[in-house]
Amino acid sequence: MRRVCLSAGTGAAVMVRNVNIEALRGQPVIVGAGIAGLLVALHMGEAPCVLVSAAAMSAAGALSCDVARQLGVGETTDTRAELTLRKGEGLASPEVVQLIAGRMEHARMTLQSFGVSVEDAGTPVSNAGLHLALLKAVARRPNITIISPALARRLVLVDEQVRGLVIASGEHSIILGTDAVIMAGGGAGGLYGEQLLPPTSVGTGLALAARAGAVLADPELVWFHPFALSSPATAGTGDTLPLGLCTNRAVLFDEQGQRVEVASSPEALSRTIFQYQQHNRAVFLDLRRTLANGVQLAGSEIDELAAACRRAGIDPQQAAIPVRAAAAFHIGGVRATPEGVTSLAGLWACGESACTGFHGAAIHEGNPLLEAVVCSELVAQSIGRRVRLPDVDVSDVEPLASLQHGCLEMIGKTLRAAMGPLRDKAGLMRAISQISAFAEYDDGALVAQMMLLGALEREESRGVHGRTDFPSRASVARHTGLTEEDVGNAIKSLLLPQELEDVGAFGMSFGPAPQAS
Repeated sequence: MRRVCLSAGTGAAVMVRNVNIEALRGQPVIVGAGIAGLLVALHMGEAPCVLVSAAAMSAAGALSCDVARQLGVGETTDTRAELTLRKGEGLASPEVVQLIAGRMEHARMTLQSFGVSVEDAGTPVSNAGLHLALLKAVARRPNITIISPALARRLVLVDEQVRGLVIASGEHSIILGTDAVIMAGGGAGGLYGEQLLPPTSVGTGLALAARAGAVLADPELVWFHPFALSSPATAGTGDTLPLGLCTNRAVLFDEQGQRVEVASSPEALSRTIFQYQQHNRAVFLDLRRTLANGVQLAGSEIDELAAACRRAGIDPQQAAIPVRAAAAFHIGGVRATPEGVTSLAGLWACGESACTGFHGAAIHEGNPLLEAVVCSELVAQSIGRRVRLPDVDVSDVEPLASLQHGCLEMIGKTLRAAMGPLRDKAGLMRAISQISAFAEYDDGALVAQMMLLGALEREESRGVHGRTDFPSRASVARHTGLTEEDVGNAIKSLLLPQELEDVGAFGMSFGPAPQAS
C-alpha cells in the first residue's frame, strides 16, 4: 500500500487530493496524531488504519513532568487510585480509576514493546520525547497511512451509524468511507488562546462528535496550570513551571511587593492568581531564597525550571518569575467508556478528546498520560472486536462543513473573561449571548457554547470549576451531559426573544451530520 507520511517524518507530505480513497475504504480512521492517536494506531498491530493529522508535527501538550513519574514508577496502584479519587471530588468513577491505575506497570511495558523506554540512559523522558519516539515507531509501520496536514470536518452518518469522515486540506475535500472513527485529537483548551496547547486543540473533534449527535460530558471542566510563564519573552512559547513548586516552598507576591497567599492545591492556586489577573495585577513566583539555600527540587523539576526560565531570559536565582494561570487540559470531552465507546455507533474517543470518568473534577499529576497510554490499547481492542459493516459508497455525500476557526480570537477573549478558574452567572450569560450568534457556523463557537452552558448548569464549586455565586460544593456529585439538540433548546429558553431574533435559530440547522442517500 502506498504511504502518506508526515512531512516531519520519513517522507514528504501528500495533500488530500492525492489520496487513493478506494484503497483506504473500510479502514478505521484515527483523528489526531498526538500521543493517544499514535498509540491507538500502534495498537492496531498489523491491521491497516488511517491516521489524520491537522499539523505536520503535533505537539505533546502542556503537562510536562517525566514519563516515568507519570506512569507510576515507584508508586503503588492503591496510592494512585486513592489520590485520583481524592482529586476527582466525587466525579471520578471508582471502577474506571481502579481499571486504569491498575494498569500502570502494563502501560510502561506497552511503551517498551514499541521500542520506547520511560527513561533514556537514566535521563527522564519528557512527553515531547515520548511523542517523537512514537512518531518514529509509527513511521516504521507500513499498515498505517498518515494523511497530513488535513482537517477532519464532518462525520457522515447512515441510519445513525458513522459510515464516513469528511477531511480537507486547503480547498480540497474527500470523504473516507469507514465504520470506525476514533477521535483522539485533543480537547478544547486551545480555544482560550493561551498558547500552552497545540494550535489544533480547539475542540474540532468534540464539535464533529456533537454535530453528529454524540453526548459531551462535563465540557465545563478545564484544568488551569497555575504557573504558566507570563512575560513578553514567553509569549507563545507555552512554557510552564513544574507543578511540584505548588507547595509551601513557593513564595508569591504582586507587583507592589505584597505577599500572595499560597493555596493548598494547584486548582485553588490557579483561582488565587486568576483573581489578580482579572484586576490586571501581576503575580511573581520567588524562588531565590529556596535556590540559595540549596533546597533540591524533586526528580527532574530543577531541570524543567531552569530550561523554562532560560528560554524566557530569566535567572530564577537572581529574579522572581512572572506567572499566570492558563488553560492546560480539558477534562470534559466526548462521553466514552475506557474502551472509547461513545453514544454514537461507529465513533470512539480516546485521550483528551474523551471523558471517561477517570479524572473527575480535577486531575492528578500524571493521569492524562496514564489514561492515554492505557485507554489507547483498550480502544484498539474494541475496534478489533467490532462487527464489520458492509462498505457503503458515501463519496457523493455533500461535504457540508463549518467555517474553519474564523472566530478564534473572539472566542479566546470571551472564554478568558467568563470561563477562567472562577465563573459567575452574569459573566456566563454575557458570554453565551456573544458566542451563540456564531455557533451554527463555527465549530469552535459551538464547543465554547457547550462549555459555557455546562458551567452555567453546574451551580456549585467543585475541583477546577469555581463559581463565585455558588462557592460551596453541592451535596450530590453529578455529571453534565449535553448534545447539540440540548444546546439549541437551552439557548432558546435563555436568551430574550429579541436576542433570538438577532442571532437566528442556531444549534440544529446543520442536521446532525451529512447523510448518505
